Amino acid sequence: MSYLAYHFSVDPPQPGSEILMALISDLGFDSFDYTDNGFIAYIREEDATQVNFEEFKFEDFIYSHTVEKIPTTNWNAEWEKNFEPVVVDDLLVIRAPFHPPVHTVKHNLIIMP
Repeated sequence: MSYLAYHFSVDPPQPGSEILMALISDLGFDSFDYTDNGFIAYIREEDATQVNFEEFKFEDFIYSHTVEKIPTTNWNAEWEKNFEPVVVDDLLVIRAPFHPPVHTVKHNLIIMP
């Protein structure tokens, strides 16, 4: 599933960002990140066909946006690449099954994330 990131610049950012976020959340955007000059809104690419900003005109603020396609990513694999076992002295290692065993400790605690 591919996502699109809409980068919004809002002037002034407050309260314009909150107002615009509230309105576009009804269009299928499912998550938002604040930036210094506005916010980023994320939507599944297949849901973006219904997005039309022409109807949103405001007197108190102005906005513009650009769109970026987010590449499809296996987030579990990304997380696993950065997940390191926890070693407690020479007594215990807490690790996932995809980590190699640690033979220098007394106990291996294996937890499937």
